[in-house]
Amino acid sequence: MNVSMSYQILTYWLILLLLVQSTALARYSNSPHDLGFYSGSSYSSVDLDWGYDLTDLKNSLKSASQNETINSVEDLLPVLPQQLRANYVIMYQSRSLQQASDENPRIIMFTPRADFILTFNGHRSQRGFDKLELINFDYKTNNFNFHEISFDKTQGYQISAANPPACLKCHQSPSRTNINPRPNWEPYSTWPGAIGSLDGNFAKDKNEEIILNNFINNKSSHPRYKHLLDPEISSYSIRTPGDLTNFLSELNAKRVVTEIKQLPIYNDIKETFLSSIKCGNLNVSDSAFKWLEKNKKFTEILGDLESDSPISQLIHLTFEPFDIDTTDWSMDFKTRGRLAFRERFGSPSQTSNHFLRAINEFIPEHINFSCSQLGSFSAAKMDRLISQYQLKKSNEIEITESVRLKKMLTNCMSCHDGSNGDPIISFDRPNLLKNELHRPGFENGTLLQEIKYRLGDMAPFHKAMPANQVLKKEDTDLILRYFENL
Repeated sequence: MNVSMSYQILTYWLILLLLVQSTALARYSNSPHDLGFYSGSSYSSVDLDWGYDLTDLKNSLKSASQNETINSVEDLLPVLPQQLRANYVIMYQSRSLQQASDENPRIIMFTPRADFILTFNGHRSQRGFDKLELINFDYKTNNFNFHEISFDKTQGYQISAANPPACLKCHQSPSRTNINPRPNWEPYSTWPGAIGSLDGNFAKDKNEEIILNNFINNKSSHPRYKHLLDPEISSYSIRTPGDLTNFLSELNAKRVVTEIKQLPIYNDIKETFLSSIKCGNLNVSDSAFKWLEKNKKFTEILGDLESDSPISQLIHLTFEPFDIDTTDWSMDFKTRGRLAFRERFGSPSQTSNHFLRAINEFIPEHINFSCSQLGSFSAAKMDRLISQYQLKKSNEIEITESVRLKKMLTNCMSCHDGSNGDPIISFDRPNLLKNELHRPGFENGTLLQEIKYRLGDMAPFHKAMPANQVLKKEDTDLILRYFENL
């Protein structure tokens, strides 16, 4: 073969390769048939060192407002850096204070490490339309701080103080005001209401591909969405929920380990916790293990402790028996991991790695101990801790189910006694209530069916019962059992 023919063949293959690439570009820049292609599941092209926080936002707004008044979400969005406006998850359903729909989804913009999140929705008929919601992770305290940005035609924008009551209603359990608030985000691998809700793939029964196509086709004419980067092949684009989950899980592990270090019994339980994370098992005596399983307060339905030992199971067994409520440690919103693939701390990456990096940072002394040494300390300390706890509990007066039930029914009556416009329900009169519970005419059927829905995991914030509260599962089970047995 002579040089001329070789050159011709090489030229032919180069032209063919360019044609294939241009065809792919044309296809994917106009039609989102594959969310994974848009999401760029690998962050290799994303600058993870690029950061943006609340201070940066305030500086951006201050600089921009010198030239023009910022008195709406539409005015603020173009002030944001392109990296933030190009990195987002699309929510067509939302249980947050900001509503969402197929036509006007909620947008969750976030930095490459998800340590700064800014959200908004798309139509004035939706709840939360006139505000931006903001989450900023503080690396000094390992806290998530929540803010609202509101607007006034005369005063312009206003950024709330950290963690206003409106945010804490959803992001902190009312019964545990001492714990740091957390993001509400489901663990791997199902994210209801998000484009790419099934492990980053389209949920066909929810028409997610159609919703995304319509969003892209109409985005340029929308007063808010037009400020988002077009989801074409680029370093930044629409992300799958899994991307957001991975980075939020990393930050949440920092928050949880910091919480654990502040517990009164931390020194007694440290080696058991470290052994669980570092060695993947619960190093305690057989009798201690049986006691922990028997006294675990949190009902966890996922994972097999003996065969797989997911992090959630190990954390439950380590802390829950000692009245340390771990409900808010994970990010799942009132679902207790029931929508997760394996566990409520789950992420696309191995969950233990998030916690390992956190203990490397905050409990570095663990490197001085092998799993065998940690196991010895853990077994001895756990036996002693259980003995001390049993002695303490034997001296306390237990609250009976009847007292708990009476308290909950009184709480129900405070809203349904006819004094504030809510439907009158005879929670204080069992004989009348028995008949009322089977009365039809409610959105979900009978009154009992309506109550079950509103006490359940999937009720939106404005319909959930009791208002502005989240009952523990054992309390929910107790009151539903009472209603069903009337």
